[in-house]
Amino acid sequence: MENGAQILSHRTNAVHWTPALLRIRVNLNGHVLAGASDRGRWTAGESLVIREFLFLPRVKRQLVDGTLPSSQAFVYFVIITAVDNLQLGLLQVSPAQPTRWTPLAVGGSLAVGGVFLVATYLLNGGSAGRDYLIRYFSISAVVALWVALPLQLLISLPRIVASLANLDWYVPAVLFTANIFLFSFIALQVRDVASRSRLQAA
Repeated sequence: MENGAQILSHRTNAVHWTPALLRIRVNLNGHVLAGASDRGRWTAGESLVIREFLFLPRVKRQLVDGTLPSSQAFVYFVIITAVDNLQLGLLQVSPAQPTRWTPLAVGGSLAVGGVFLVATYLLNGGSAGRDYLIRYFSISAVVALWVALPLQLLISLPRIVASLANLDWYVPAVLFTANIFLFSFIALQVRDVASRSRLQAA
């Protein structure tokens, strides 16, 4: 009767799910403590890798300590490149027609992106700064992974909410506003990493 059933154990503060091929034990904080299946074992170390990859505070700690693996930084670069190419592809196949606000939003976003790119470089210390590209791409990729879905939902709202469908400025305004907040947040994170790195090296 235990196959496919969920058993709550208050004595161990754990949840045991015991289907035929999989047994996982997690604590109440959601951390994987141990797991086993006919195909292999899961460990807390493997779940920690995912957390270090997706959680910005952990990535920033690695950047400050200089312990971020080159392979992980490369994956972040690939993510940013893929997101940019995906956006261009979606624009080409999108059935939505440009509005009078589209050129302004696109031009404004490019200008904002250029300004904040220079700003992050200066906040990292300029020519005296260290590891600018690694810091910028790593932080940008983690932020992009967290905001991609909510942003896509906001952009898709006119298809769901009829009152927004007639607002030709809605999508350009959302994109422009999102870029302002995203670039500002990324710039602040780069500055924080640079400041903490300088304090640690002093």
